[in-house]
Amino acid sequence: MLDLRNLTAHDLQGLAPDAVAALARQMLEHIEQQAGQLQQKDREIERKDREIALREA
Repeated sequence: MLDLRNLTAHDLQGLAPDAVAALARQMLEHIEQQAGQLQQKDREIERKDREIALREA
């Protein structure tokens, strides 16, 4: 399997359809994981923002 971090357009040339589908699944899983991490960080920022607002009130 190709490493997503080092993937280039050249790497995609000549891949079999099943390899493209597997790569697409891997990329979607990675995107979902990143989205979850971003949501968690957003919640933490919002919590800290509320804490700061309460201190300043």
